[in-house]
This record gives sequence, C-alpha cells and structure tokens, in this order.
Amino acid sequence: MGFSALLCACVVALCGAAPFTQSDEPDYDRPIIGILTQEVDDYMKKFGETYIPSSYVKYIESGGARVVPIRLNQSFAEHEKIFRSINGLLLIGGSVNLETSDFAHTAGIYFRLALKANEEGEYFPIWGTCLGFQLLTVLVAGENLLSKTTAENVTYPLNFTSGT
Repeated sequence: MGFSALLCACVVALCGAAPFTQSDEPDYDRPIIGILTQEVDDYMKKFGETYIPSSYVKYIESGGARVVPIRLNQSFAEHEKIFRSINGLLLIGGSVNLETSDFAHTAGIYFRLALKANEEGEYFPIWGTCLGFQLLTVLVAGENLLSKTTAENVTYPLNFTSGT
C-alpha cells in the first residue's frame, strides 16, 4: 500500500514538474504568404491609403500560413527583398483599375519576379481572387481582355419554364 501511494505521488509530481510548456523557438516551418494591399476610395483615405480585409488574413492563417502585408508605395528594391522572403502571393479582390492603378503596377512587379523564379526552377504561386484573378489575366495576356458591360448592380428575375 505504501509503495503504490509513493508511486502515485511520484507520477503526480512528475506530471506537474513540466506542464505543457511552449517552445521558445520561432515557428519557421509555416509558409509566409504576401497579401497585396488594396487602394482605398478618396473618402476613406483619412484612415489610411491602403487596406487588407481581415477575411483574407484569416483565410490564409486558417490554412496554417503566416501573412505579410505588401504595401503599394515601396521601391522596386524593397519589393524584391519581400519577394525573396515570402513563399507565395495573394492578390485580393476590390475595385481599382486593372491597368493604371498602383495595385496593378505592384502586382506586375511580383508577377514578373515569379515568372523569373519559376524559370529558374523555383516554385512561387500567385493566387488571385475576384479582381486579383482578373488582374492575373491582364498580366498573362499583356492586355485587358475583359469587355465592358452595363450589368453592374442590375438584378433581373430568373423565371423557370417547363419543357425541354
């Protein structure tokens, strides 16, 4: 009886001696994804020139990656340094010009750097969501292939009919 009580006390003491500690070492095995910031409308500039919706950050982090915001107003050398420090790029959706905006210009820098890296055997993925995907089509084609439509903010009913 005394031996089992002593054994139990030792187990309890050992369990409490090293409670679930976290390592002080940084977490280097998670990919780092750059998210290109989006320009804001003039009436929002009092809060900042650019932004990233938190949903994009949460989306990337939920996949286990870390996020680096990429500002639009940096030099080419700064963008090259960031490119060498990240593992991929997310071009977010928004409402800017696909050819003349700072967003398009900066995305073009990263697109050309990614092409060069991929030609050298490195893997650098770029994901575009909504406007970001449209921008990728412009960058790949070298021109804007999208056609203008007047269907923005227009809702029409969908009436199903029977038959073939």
